[in-house]
Amino acid sequence: KNKKCMAKFSGSGDFSNKNIKNNFGISIGQRTQGKKLDIIIRKNKDIYFLEAKHLNTGGGEQNKQVLELIEIIKQRSPVRCHFVSFLDGLHSNNILKFDSEIKNKANKTKGEMQYEDLKNTLIKNKNNYWVNTAGFIKLFS
Repeated sequence: KNKKCMAKFSGSGDFSNKNIKNNFGISIGQRTQGKKLDIIIRKNKDIYFLEAKHLNTGGGEQNKQVLELIEIIKQRSPVRCHFVSFLDGLHSNNILKFDSEIKNKANKTKGEMQYEDLKNTLIKNKNNYWVNTAGFIKLFS
């Protein structure tokens, strides 16, 4: 039977960035000025550190948020720990649609560049995940 639980990150206490580092040996918030992630999920013996965002359109602020999500899954983690970037909304599907070969490598769109960065990040960090709503449900059900 699956054993699951969830906790919210906090500024102090058991779920602070400092205590997460002490207990799991991973650093959170070093590249993001001490930002806390959204939630911690335990499923069986695995621990998932998750950041969630909802974006429907592209644009300057949205691109910054996508880059932040990609930075999260660039972090290395112990075998039973995983970083998860959850992007809900139409923009996640817009990024993931570039699954086929990018045709004009010299003039890539912002979405194509984000897709390539995301793909390369996941190749290097096989322990981490990028999910949309369907992927989130599949990962945690």
